[in-house]
Amino acid sequence: MKFSLTVTLRALLCSLVGALHIEELVVPAVVRNASRSSVILDCEYGFESYERNGLVVKWFWNLQPEAVYQWIPGKKPKALGVLRGRVNLSYRASSDEAKRHRALEILEPTTDLTGNYMCMVSSFHDEVFASKNMTVYAPATGMNLTYHKPDYGRVNLTCEAEGLFPEPMMKLYRHIDDNNNEYLEEAVVTTVLRDHGGFDISLHATLEDANLSRETVFGCIVLIPNTDYKLRRQTIYDPGYDAYGSYAGGGALALPNSASILNLLAMFSCTSLVLLLALYQLHPH
Repeated sequence: MKFSLTVTLRALLCSLVGALHIEELVVPAVVRNASRSSVILDCEYGFESYERNGLVVKWFWNLQPEAVYQWIPGKKPKALGVLRGRVNLSYRASSDEAKRHRALEILEPTTDLTGNYMCMVSSFHDEVFASKNMTVYAPATGMNLTYHKPDYGRVNLTCEAEGLFPEPMMKLYRHIDDNNNEYLEEAVVTTVLRDHGGFDISLHATLEDANLSRETVFGCIVLIPNTDYKLRRQTIYDPGYDAYGSYAGGGALALPNSASILNLLAMFSCTSLVLLLALYQLHPH
């Protein structure tokens, strides 16, 4: 009870006197891999005049115990660990000498810098922190949706995408209309992590022709969680059923249409006429 009361009184005192606090933490949620020359992660804080001496700003990555950035007002900032050599240490976020190098300007961010970024500001009197996630994603370098028939009456569908990061998701669907797609739960998805850190993903499904309509539109979608990245591929598959449900493909004999019959009759008529003329020339009487 005593501890709870102490914490409550301290929080009330801080709110009244405007003690050390973080006003806003600015971290871009999503960044495309190698698409920017730099990104800014800013940690805006406020403090009372008595806290100016003893201020220290630190940034941590993925909850690791060692800081990846440290700045003490009056001294030069340092980039450490995963950010060593990847931060513009001359970047100034404020003209206030006690806030000048509070921010990170990360140069050419790549997928390996995906993670949680925590800013911690401390003084001789207090310590505050806040954190946010940043995802540096890599789009697919290629994607295909194909099908083949392993035997009569079935079709195998395969969807593949390469080089994504972080780990993507993939779904197969059958297009119903402009507002509806039926996602196929029987699809099996496999992901493989490459040596360089990107993911390859593939999807396989085997369907019975008897359960499909003519000219079925299949679609495949790959997406990266926590981003708005989506990529689609579609293909049209005709299982070979005619209007009566009988199979008309796969080597079966197809009946000629009316136009073909007329052409055939015309061909025979012309041939007969040529033969009659030839016979007449041979036997004019």
